[in-house]
Amino acid sequence: MPELRVPSDLDELLEQLRSPLQPERLAAARLLDDIAQTPEVERALTDAGMSDPDPMVRKWSLHALVCTHCKPDGVCTTDVVGVLVHALVNDRSAKVRKFAAGLLMWNHDGDPRIEAAFRTVLASSPQKLLRERAAIFLASRDLPRGERAHREWAPEWKRRIEELLAS
Repeated sequence: MPELRVPSDLDELLEQLRSPLQPERLAAARLLDDIAQTPEVERALTDAGMSDPDPMVRKWSLHALVCTHCKPDGVCTTDVVGVLVHALVNDRSAKVRKFAAGLLMWNHDGDPRIEAAFRTVLASSPQKLLRERAAIFLASRDLPRGERAHREWAPEWKRRIEELLAS
């Protein structure tokens, strides 16, 4: 295994993200998580998040692309939703799809692509956990809690989840 080091130069780090060695690519994705995004960083993370052969590199690249808490300036990619929707619907790894689903479930801005992606997952995913997450998200959209107490809203919400999963 190669000795991993922290590249001092951003260009070197971006090159490491394209290394033929998985540990180097993974280390680069993790390091890029704490670096302000430039168009070059965004492109490199998007490419890795969508096409790296290793699911952990894809997952960490997605995290680095979308996590505002980790960025020194609190700014992330211009199309967080698009990248996560693509991962949710198209990634070949169940872990990456679950990761994308979790981020989209609770951190959304009403983008219609999110609902469409969860409807696709509900209709076509063989993975039970993903179908459940899709049903939870869609039930929450169908039956907003509003000002109701949880005990008043939850039974109706749970019934809607069951209906969605049965359909």
